[in-house]
Amino acid sequence: MLASGRGVAGGGLRSESGGLKLVLLVGGVMLALAGFKIFDEWRNWDPDKAFWETHQTYLRYARENPPASIEFRRGDRSVTVADPAEITEFLDLLSHAKPIHPHHSHSVNEVSFTCLALPDIYDLGQDSSHQGEYWLEVHQPGPPKTRRVVQFTSPELTEWIRRTKIASLHE
Repeated sequence: MLASGRGVAGGGLRSESGGLKLVLLVGGVMLALAGFKIFDEWRNWDPDKAFWETHQTYLRYARENPPASIEFRRGDRSVTVADPAEITEFLDLLSHAKPIHPHHSHSVNEVSFTCLALPDIYDLGQDSSHQGEYWLEVHQPGPPKTRRVVQFTSPELTEWIRRTKIASLHE
């Protein structure tokens, strides 16, 4: 009842406070979801994402326009892969590599590779502590001499390296 003695239409203040509680509840849930989304993006933020995506684009382009050969080199030794099917498979494996979370390890047994379809010199190395895990890096001027494009796991790449004799560069 109001001070004038008249009743309040719609059941009084109770229905208004129920609507306010519902709005506050929905707003709180939405804020919590936004907070979780922001936290997840912060936790998974990758400062090299644009760099990685650029090089994935280069690799996909090379996959679609395969070069006649790819030269792999370690020191003064080299192996050239000229089989179109092997080239396509290699570029396919790299262009579809799914990044894994980096951990405290480093690249070992690096082999550099170049081809006319790619603008840079790349290093492909094995992970120092996880078999079947690889690092793909790009040579760049100045220290550090390379910059990681992607760290990934690929049993298929392990087999490809054996089959194409790239592994002989480590002997």
